[in-house]
Amino acid sequence: MAGQTSGKTRASTSDKNVTGPVRTETTTDASTATGTGPAPSTDQRTNQPPRPAPSPRVAVDVNADTIRTAFATGEASQSVGFVQHMLRSRGFEPGNVTGVADHETRVAYARFQDSIGEAPTGLPTAASLDYLGFDVIG
Repeated sequence: MAGQTSGKTRASTSDKNVTGPVRTETTTDASTATGTGPAPSTDQRTNQPPRPAPSPRVAVDVNADTIRTAFATGEASQSVGFVQHMLRSRGFEPGNVTGVADHETRVAYARFQDSIGEAPTGLPTAASLDYLGFDVIG
C-alpha cells in the first residue's frame, strides 16, 4: 500500500488562518461597458418590466371590431383561432385553439394586454392586435 493514496487532500496551515478580507474581482465585458449588453430587467424610469417587442407580421388581415365581437359573444371565428395561435406563440396559454374565445382565451389575452401596457380587459383592441402581429383593417 505504499504506492496508493487515499484521495484525501490536506489543507496547509496557511489555508486555515485566513484573516484578511476576501478579494473579489469584478470584470466588465466590452458589451456592458459600451451599453450594448443585455437589456436591464426593469425599465429604469418606471420600475416596470420591459415591454416585449412586437411580434413579427403574420400577413393575416383581421378586423378589430369583428374579433372584439367574437370575443365578447363567444362566437366561433377563424380570426379568433389566429389570435389564439399567436397568444400561444408569445407564451400566453389560451387553452385549446378552437376559434372560440372562451374564458381561458380572454384571460390569456388580458395577460398579453397587461404585458404591453394596455388595460387588461381581455377584449382585443386594434392596437393590441397590431402589437400581436396582425394587419388590422376596418
